[in-house]
Amino acid sequence: MVAARVCFGPLSSDPDERERKIDLADGYLAMLFKNGQASQHQMDARENGQHVVYKALTRPDAHEEQFCSEWGRRDREKVVEAFGQPPEWTLLDDEPEEFAKVDWKGAPSLVLYTAWMAENDLIGRGDNGEEVAIYLLPVSDMTREHLVHWGMHYRDLDRVWLGSGDLEIPAYKQLVEPGSTLLQEERRLAREVEDATGLPTYVYLFRYWGRRTNEEARRCPGCGAAWYVGGDREEGYLEGFAFRCDACRLVSEMPSDTTDERHARLGEYRPPRA
Repeated sequence: MVAARVCFGPLSSDPDERERKIDLADGYLAMLFKNGQASQHQMDARENGQHVVYKALTRPDAHEEQFCSEWGRRDREKVVEAFGQPPEWTLLDDEPEEFAKVDWKGAPSLVLYTAWMAENDLIGRGDNGEEVAIYLLPVSDMTREHLVHWGMHYRDLDRVWLGSGDLEIPAYKQLVEPGSTLLQEERRLAREVEDATGLPTYVYLFRYWGRRTNEEARRCPGCGAAWYVGGDREEGYLEGFAFRCDACRLVSEMPSDTTDERHARLGEYRPPRA
């Protein structure tokens, strides 16, 4: 992410008009977030009567109008009309390119993956794992928004699981079972990305609890085929996953904990009932 400052313009002394302008600015920034152009969080400030917001951008050019969704362009027009000027963006990082996400073009494959601390990290390149800027993907505005919402939902469930409360196991099931509501949505989005880019697009399956022995014999939880491939990170990001099923577009890793055989069953292949 790239730290940035955006100045919208002067605020009115009238409370209602002042609030209206701020709401319009917030709506525009929300559309940047939903399109994968900016972070969700921001800090508002008043500088010499100007409405200023500090926010993180996905890439140095992410604020440009050409990358906005249809809704983002609509809300930007409302901002320009209300403030009498377009939003003025200033990058605050001395080396913004160091933090920028990359384009999907030229990648051999893509992997959908996020975690509780990885805000706006949703898709990685299969060759080096670098995070892709989703606003550059040739998918619909709605698909980009659904990707962002899926990432928020995933991170929320990851936090619940880490909290180890009463919802620990229900949250864990959502993260590890291909048929869960969360992962069904992720797999649907992966198919849309693959159809749009032509790149094989995989879904990451979390695996915390595993078997004490013979974990490598686990079958793909999607189709039941063998899916242990060993994993070699030196060959590439996708090739670094210990488990991969090219037919189901699923990848996973070796477990972190092998002390609980009961929980190790979660996320494993279940043959269809006769």
